[in-house]
Amino acid sequence: ILHIAVPEFYYVPEGMEYTQARVLKNTQMASIQYKYRGKNVFFHLASNEKDLSQGNWKDRDQIKVETLDEEINVEVGKLLENNEEYYYALWKYKDAYYQLGGDIEKEEIIKILNEMQYNM
Repeated sequence: ILHIAVPEFYYVPEGMEYTQARVLKNTQMASIQYKYRGKNVFFHLASNEKDLSQGNWKDRDQIKVETLDEEINVEVGKLLENNEEYYYALWKYKDAYYQLGGDIEKEEIIKILNEMQYNM
């Protein structure tokens, strides 16, 4: 619907389950929600970077993730939302922007990213 490449996650932490997805055609954005250990984890896809959360980032690191056709630079760090700190990853692939995070460990996010592929 949004004409955005959607990665496949070949690693998902044990106990992490899909709960819902929302597609917002007007803003060209999608949000997929998961439950992990009773907490929320979100995966956002957007055609415009400004539509993704831009809160107070802390402890930002740059990592590289290999996909089938290129290496992607990913920013990983903590984001302050509603007086809580959550780990997030933010990256660009082709002409779209992605954000994965929530109440999940940084190491788990990195494992997910290292096992994702864009199959186009």
